[in-house]
Amino acid sequence: MFSIMKTLISCLAFGVLSLSGSIVCKAQKQSTSTAVTRVSGAKVSDNKSASGESASGRLQNRLQRNDPSDADLAWRKIVYRKLDLEKSANAPLGYYEPDGGCDDLFRIILKLLCEGKISGYEFVDGRESFTDRYKVKMRDIFDRFDIAYSDAKGSTEKRPRFVVDDELVPSDEVLSYYIIERWDFDRRINKLRPTVEALCPVLHRMREFGSDTLTTPMFWVKLDDLRPYLSNHIVPIDDDNNMLTGTYDDYFSMNLYDGEIYKTRNLSNKSLIDLYPDEKDRKKAADSIDNRLASFDTGIWVPSLDELNPKSDSIAENGTVKSEPKASVKKTSNAKPKSRSIKSKRGSKPASSSSSGGVLRSVRNRKR
Repeated sequence: MFSIMKTLISCLAFGVLSLSGSIVCKAQKQSTSTAVTRVSGAKVSDNKSASGESASGRLQNRLQRNDPSDADLAWRKIVYRKLDLEKSANAPLGYYEPDGGCDDLFRIILKLLCEGKISGYEFVDGRESFTDRYKVKMRDIFDRFDIAYSDAKGSTEKRPRFVVDDELVPSDEVLSYYIIERWDFDRRINKLRPTVEALCPVLHRMREFGSDTLTTPMFWVKLDDLRPYLSNHIVPIDDDNNMLTGTYDDYFSMNLYDGEIYKTRNLSNKSLIDLYPDEKDRKKAADSIDNRLASFDTGIWVPSLDELNPKSDSIAENGTVKSEPKASVKKTSNAKPKSRSIKSKRGSKPASSSSSGGVLRSVRNRKR
């Protein structure tokens, strides 16, 4: 009897332990704790974009800019700059090292366009419209600029894909870029911030008859479409320090380029060369715009009383500058007065009290 009861108690205890273990396991599976999140390998692979290279969901979230809304903006200025690759600051855009795996910017853009990962837009006389209506067709681009190409494997009529040989890419003729730069004053942080919206490679080719060079803008590409791919391409960014490198995304985000303003967005849609035919006047107008943008943050603040008082104290009522008084040296009470008595040296005769040369009487022996 005792053995039967002992067996029943052990079976009951085993059932309770197994039931509690299943409850704990179920609770762990249904836990909503945010301390540790485990993602299976299938979900990690699903986060990657179908486009392939450097377009994972985590990277896109990191590169996503939190642009302010129109309600948070108080002022905006859109300028157009020309980046000349002959300048040392813009040389990283044309840096090409085939053995080291470093492509120049135009090769990266052309490859992405051929694979259908990004879209290009027509350069229509300075009136940019990044809509489906103005998307370029790559066959037209190849025919217009005499670039040899071939259809890639798996290319279809609806989704065409192309291949361009590296030796036939005219990157040595892309000697400049146009960029659209947007300056927004964000009232949330009270700061003027520049942002590059788009860029356009400019082709420099010699004319068939003549020695002058023909510059032709090719197409616009939005920088936000390029950023997930530019963040993986590292290039040297300094001529003096060859160890200093960065990505193309860092290059544009940190505004490391040196560009000359050739146009601002205006109602008449005229460039500076149309508004100022003279080269000196055009240079002066471009420098004036640059100085205004650089000093915009300091010009919006009203000086405080502490900043105004030193200036007002130094200026007299009649407009003349007051001379600051010299600092006076005060005598301290601990300073010892100078002794007026002259001590006689040893062996020297005492000074006579009268000019007649009479006998001197001792002061000590004098009777009071």
